[in-house]
Amino acid sequence: MAISWPAKITDKGGIRWQFHHFIDIAPTLLEVTGIPAPVMVDGIGQKPIEGVSMAYTFDKVNANAPSLHHTQYFEMVGVQGLYNDGWMLSADPIRAPWQLTTTAVTDPAIAFKFELFDLSKDWTQNTDVSAANPKKMEEMKNLMFGEFAKYQVLPLDASASTRFVAPRPSQAAGRRVFNYSGSTVSIPGGNQPELLNTSYTITADSDVPQGGSDGVIVSEGGRFNGWALYPLKSKPVYTYNMLDLKRTRWEGTEPLAPGKHTIEYDFKYNGLGEGTLAYNNLSGIGKGSRGP
Repeated sequence: MAISWPAKITDKGGIRWQFHHFIDIAPTLLEVTGIPAPVMVDGIGQKPIEGVSMAYTFDKVNANAPSLHHTQYFEMVGVQGLYNDGWMLSADPIRAPWQLTTTAVTDPAIAFKFELFDLSKDWTQNTDVSAANPKKMEEMKNLMFGEFAKYQVLPLDASASTRFVAPRPSQAAGRRVFNYSGSTVSIPGGNQPELLNTSYTITADSDVPQGGSDGVIVSEGGRFNGWALYPLKSKPVYTYNMLDLKRTRWEGTEPLAPGKHTIEYDFKYNGLGEGTLAYNNLSGIGKGSRGP
């Protein structure tokens, strides 16, 4: 990364080789601005900020000082790694990078290829030195899994796409009733109701203003898949987007009058399924079918 601070950094064009990570940016900004890390936010106690300030590297006299960031774990899309004081352990899933649809591996301990690199001599990670350093290899493995346990990375698996579809942990697992109220919120995918291939009912209490109403009541997904219940020019609408291949739409025939209303979308799954949009004490409005 490049850091510019003309008022404080006088070593223009200087290069620093200390190891640092993305999580060090916030501690750096807090230190140089003199702002303490928050202990409470909106009455909620905060976890300590993980990371090490890079501000000590700004002074030219510290250009070659040892890094203050000693250990850093990595885990993304099944690929794992650990940096520790000049050593790098890499653990790649035993599959081709483009094989993203493989199922979860029941024993992750045998699902990875482990490699060890001495960054003090090989910062490009070109030469695997694990065979020549078995004790160091074992030490790095143990340290990596210790970091995984410390920072709630476990449990592990070597899959990729399966993790995108079913994020973990999920607060929605096993629940069949969800109640939402108050201001607009965004809910992570793993904590939303799972409405694929099942029957469900969405009921919304709506208060229509005098000028009419437009806007989303509740939705999940976006351009490529998902659904939404919303009024459009005061007419209730439910839209289901199947992978952007087919969009099925239920729309009421009459606009909602100003005042309080209950809008209900009821879907019965039978392999494909049929939905009904009801409001104003009328049923069967906008009746139609969609894919699974």
